[in-house]
Amino acid sequence: MREGYRRWEINAKAGSRRLTPEGSEPLEWDRYSLAWSGIYSRGLFRASLGYAGEFIQFDGEDSTHHGPLLVLAWDGLDDPFDPAEGFSASLSAWWMDSSSLLARMDLLWVTPLGERWRLLVKGGATAGDASRPYHSVYLGTREELLSLASRPLAGENAAWGGVAFRRVFQRSLWGTVNLDILANVGQSYGPSWERLESAWEAGLALSLPGGFLNGRLLAIYDDRSEWTFGFTIGRPLWDTDPMP
Repeated sequence: MREGYRRWEINAKAGSRRLTPEGSEPLEWDRYSLAWSGIYSRGLFRASLGYAGEFIQFDGEDSTHHGPLLVLAWDGLDDPFDPAEGFSASLSAWWMDSSSLLARMDLLWVTPLGERWRLLVKGGATAGDASRPYHSVYLGTREELLSLASRPLAGENAAWGGVAFRRVFQRSLWGTVNLDILANVGQSYGPSWERLESAWEAGLALSLPGGFLNGRLLAIYDDRSEWTFGFTIGRPLWDTDPMP
């Protein structure tokens, strides 16, 4: 097992966010945040405890929010870009203004099915604060369901899951060529976890994972009887905190 280490980290971020939730008008806000954390890592486990604050500009008004931040993670995948087996899990939570808890959990399990096939199972849940649009949960913005990227489901809470059968066709210096047969489901919830909207999708993804390109071609059919065709390039660097 790798030896553990400790370090301190300061993370500053600034950006604009524009979303058009399903059945809603476009939303846009600017966000500036600063987080200070102490990080401990040992083997496959990593923990971070700190304090975070943010400044929000939304709908002509300014607001600030702050509170303690916790991140727990376990990374047991054998490859971050193209895992053949292993398990990863992460949990992040931000106790904001001593009144609201924003939290997110992500899970991924990968196992080989013979020499050329793999099974990938993912899932997760997230909790927000729908009283502020910029702290609401928007299901689909982090590829929980690929067809919801341009029209996410808004709510106070959400949960999702998915499965993919991966066929590995070729290995080269550029990486592997994979074909995923996938299916994903998701559900948005209200403050008491009452059901709001649900969604499902199924489709194919042809991918070339790796550190150089990491691209995908997508064909997705969803519960609205619509097809989504597209492509992605690169690997998104999602925030490790639960703030939208």
